[in-house]
Amino acid sequence: MRTQTQRGRRRLLSSVGNLQPDNRNLPMRSPSTIPLILTACLLHSVGLQAEQSTPSIVAGGGEQRSDVGFSTRHMDLSADPRKDFTRYAIGGWLDHTEIPDDKLQITAANALLDTLDERLLTIARSAADATTDRKKGNVQLVGDLYTSGMDMKARDERGTRPIQDFLAAVEAAETPAQIAEVSARMELELGSSPFFSVEVGPDSKDRHLNSLRISTDVGSRGFLLNRNEYTSENNQAIRDQNVATKATLFEMTGDSPEVAQQRAVTVMAIEQALAAGTMTPVQASDPVATYNSVTIDKLQAMLPAIDMGVYFKALGVTPPESVIVTDPESIKSMQETLAGLSGEDLKSLMRSHVIWKSASLLGSNFHDILNEYQRVKYGLPKMPPMEKEIVGAIGVLMAHPISRLYVEEYFDPAQRNAVVDMMARIQTEFRHRIDGNAWLTDSTKATAAAKLAKIQVKVGYPENEDDWIDYSDVAIAADDFYGNINRLREFNKRRNLAQLGRPVEIDQFTVPGKITPISMNAAIHQGFLVVYVTAAFIQPPYYVKTNDAAANFGSLGAVVGHELTHAFDSKGRNYDVSGNLNDWWTPEDAAEFKKRAEVLVGQYNEYEVAPGVKVNGALTLSENIADLGGMTLAYNALQTYMKENGRLPDQDGLSPEQRFFIAWAQAWMAKSRVEALKMLVATDPHSPSEVRSFGPAVNMDGFYQAFGITEGDPMWKAPEERVTIW
Repeated sequence: MRTQTQRGRRRLLSSVGNLQPDNRNLPMRSPSTIPLILTACLLHSVGLQAEQSTPSIVAGGGEQRSDVGFSTRHMDLSADPRKDFTRYAIGGWLDHTEIPDDKLQITAANALLDTLDERLLTIARSAADATTDRKKGNVQLVGDLYTSGMDMKARDERGTRPIQDFLAAVEAAETPAQIAEVSARMELELGSSPFFSVEVGPDSKDRHLNSLRISTDVGSRGFLLNRNEYTSENNQAIRDQNVATKATLFEMTGDSPEVAQQRAVTVMAIEQALAAGTMTPVQASDPVATYNSVTIDKLQAMLPAIDMGVYFKALGVTPPESVIVTDPESIKSMQETLAGLSGEDLKSLMRSHVIWKSASLLGSNFHDILNEYQRVKYGLPKMPPMEKEIVGAIGVLMAHPISRLYVEEYFDPAQRNAVVDMMARIQTEFRHRIDGNAWLTDSTKATAAAKLAKIQVKVGYPENEDDWIDYSDVAIAADDFYGNINRLREFNKRRNLAQLGRPVEIDQFTVPGKITPISMNAAIHQGFLVVYVTAAFIQPPYYVKTNDAAANFGSLGAVVGHELTHAFDSKGRNYDVSGNLNDWWTPEDAAEFKKRAEVLVGQYNEYEVAPGVKVNGALTLSENIADLGGMTLAYNALQTYMKENGRLPDQDGLSPEQRFFIAWAQAWMAKSRVEALKMLVATDPHSPSEVRSFGPAVNMDGFYQAFGITEGDPMWKAPEERVTIW
């Protein structure tokens, strides 16, 4: 790999790196575990989703493990850090680690991810087996949902009966009003429609108001390919496989082989056209470009193919005068596409959506088809066991009940103190760096300092009883998996839509798969200036009780600093001290920020993580800024700590500064399949772990001092080429 040298080469929030409340970005749980079809079909529809800046690859509470976290065992002491720092820091781990057959990637924290999975499985099994006197409340909800999912015999016996009524409604949809009714039903029961998705959340320009947001990116529509997979000539094989699976599913639901094949080809062509009309991932990551206030009348004029009045009525929503449309041009493009379709072709698109979004909830034949589709797509020898899918679904659609059982069993509240203390130290260091910033004007400094002072930290899980979401009104039956999932989808969607017209309230730890107590993640919500660190996150490799301060500053400290920096990165800097989308920078300061950021873009564009697979510096910019800021803040906070408490001694021949940088690299240890890297660089706003391990460090003077790296060494980057932003 050629990435090592520097030459030539309350209502719904968002997630780590950057909880951008107004942008939808994957990955879901972590690139280390493949996005299971069932979970993928559920996750995109829940809440205002943000990107993950620190992928959720840490793990849950309980005992510390000896095989993760900072250790010289992970190093290759025969390597020269001046030539190949990554090899030096994690070469031992790379030599002794193999990617499991059912994973796209293995990371430093995979063992802990597996531990978390086992704990959640234990909770679900225990709840399912609970005696009658215990089977109530959260235990009943979790236990019966798990039982219904695992009862494949009952699912097989039902066959396709659960979706026949839905398919009949699709066949009857002829007019814009009827199409709107079916689309609204899809939104409620399936979590999305193939046209767009709607969410309610705090308005980006006025955080006191809840606005209705309409998103049209392929993830919001619930499509199972990303934009690049639909549009790139290099992905024809992926599209062919998708068409073949579509045809199989059409045939399994009643079509002849000939009709099924024709439908599949038609639907792929429609989805390609819809995807091509959407923003690129880089464009969609711009919070200013995705804030477009459009009146309902104008929206209807843009999209006459769907009766928006009927749509909102079917959702039970009284529409406001205007809505926020993330991508107005895609609405216009969609209308052009829909206007050119025959009635039968449009029904094929909707029929395909119902089948794809429901298939993972049906019998074993459907389950096996989707599993094989995903196994082949990602080049995996095998797929994870089904019970992991079921528990994953519980964690997405009913996160708080299972999270509460998890917290009660495994979380040590004392772990909160470590995060709160680290946050205070990093926040203090950030204030010093703002005050001493040489290129910011005084007015921008003052506003930045005021914004920093408002950032709060929430650790672990909801602190107040009322902040836990109550699912007791949802009927969960032990013998109705399809019905259970649809009722949960509808509960979550209606709960969200009910916020329209109400005062803004912040739900705590409520973004499934990203920020719940069982999500291995940390994040900042830009609108409310709150950093969330989940119960499952405060574990190795990000925090190890037995590590000295140097290693913990290089892991937990850098992650906390990463989150704070997100409030001031290429996206976060667009939000003011009140969390509103508002330009508070002087033109001179904004120009200098962009100039420095462009240098970072150029650096990362040169990193090649596999032959012909390079990082997208523009797509990953905000995360790269946050990594650099987080490490810079944590490194300086370590120096302050040692001034206050005395210099830390060398350990294993390593200075505190060396341990700091090695701890960061070991937190991002990873081995990835080429398929994973191609997917990540095309869609993920984070650089691959293979680059994060060293990418920020080469911009820090302390890195060169720590390892004696000088001009002429492969790891050397000239001082004038190094980037400092915060």
